Amino acid sequence: MNVTIQDDWLPWYNLHTFKEYILHVDFPWYKCKVVAEEGIRKSPIEQHPKFAPRQQFVHAFLDDYGLDSSGGSKFIHEMGKLLNAKKLYRCKLNYGMRTVEPTIGGWHNDYTKIKEWPNLKIALFYLNTNNGYTILEDGTKIESIENRLAIFDNTVIHTDCSQTDIQGRLVLNIAFTTKD
Repeated sequence: MNVTIQDDWLPWYNLHTFKEYILHVDFPWYKCKVVAEEGIRKSPIEQHPKFAPRQQFVHAFLDDYGLDSSGGSKFIHEMGKLLNAKKLYRCKLNYGMRTVEPTIGGWHNDYTKIKEWPNLKIALFYLNTNNGYTILEDGTKIESIENRLAIFDNTVIHTDCSQTDIQGRLVLNIAFTTKD
């Protein structure tokens, strides 16, 4: 499996300017399930009728086709330049809520429109340090470390594990291509 991990990805000033923007009291968040139902491989416990999926808050900067769905996309386009992205598709910020016990999410790939979007890459940008993490299908564990970037192909099945040490886990998810 090919995953690239880079620590200290954004310059300090850019990171903190972006965090001030998203953590401002007026920044809009929307409640949703941790992972959409489409494309999930459900575990036996998730198939139980009393299973309650974890909740998270999200903010979409760009919709599925790269159209601005938020006033903050200027930050995302700057990040796209750093990724050498030819095209930015969907970009959303996830605010995962703390759980009492570490809880694994649903196995999935982020965007099921793979045929529509050839050569799609996923960049996960971790905005705070906590004991949550991302797991790739080959067992690779990507810890949530502030200013860490992980990039892998959209075809990679992955999931997350919730954090128990802080209130919110902040992960920016950017879908992009580096080829026309």
